[in-house]
Amino acid sequence: MKILLYALFLTLSPFTLYSQQQLPFPNIGMPVSSSAKGLLDLGDISNFGGEITLKTLKIPIYRSPTTSSKVILTLKSITQTEYKEMQTSAKSMPVAYDHQNEWYKIRTITGDGWIASKYVSQFIPLEKIVVTGCLMEEWNGFLYSKPSYTSTRFKPKWIRPGFPQECDLVGIKVIESKWIDGRLWLQVLISSIIPCSSDFKCLDKDLPGWIPAFTKSGLLVVWEYDC
Repeated sequence: MKILLYALFLTLSPFTLYSQQQLPFPNIGMPVSSSAKGLLDLGDISNFGGEITLKTLKIPIYRSPTTSSKVILTLKSITQTEYKEMQTSAKSMPVAYDHQNEWYKIRTITGDGWIASKYVSQFIPLEKIVVTGCLMEEWNGFLYSKPSYTSTRFKPKWIRPGFPQECDLVGIKVIESKWIDGRLWLQVLISSIIPCSSDFKCLDKDLPGWIPAFTKSGLLVVWEYDC
């Protein structure tokens, strides 16, 4: 089930693109790194045969955040970038890794580059993507009393011994988010009910606490989920 979730939510394209190069990114199942800032909505797209193509624009991607630098790629398809799919919007969007003035940094088949904000319909910060979601298998199983690894930590007292296992989903609702020392922390409420189930309980009651959005090694811990 979690492998399927990764395929739905965290898909990294394996397709051969216009340049006949394959994306130099990990395959399905590898989360975005902790340096990610959010997603870029580039407007209308079409999805046919694995190509997620921009309908109206061919966007220049620059080596540096200035139009006087070299154009490293003319973007025709979202699959020429490292991208993620948001299930709630059913839309694939490039991952933004930096933001300087009117520019966003993305990863492409020809390397890291910069896209001008005039081509971006909307920037969605990482902390705004997950309103309701699931904890991924990278979660260390602990909740923290404060947004800090040095705060008191505790494990949920699951009703069923051994929960969660490989095929189990742990649903959460994000209450608050904070960036502390360059690390994104989320105050969450773990649902006592298994996602998409009306009667299967995993806890006696909903449980609040803080979790880091990424592991210390940079793997994503949580992603959006919508039944």
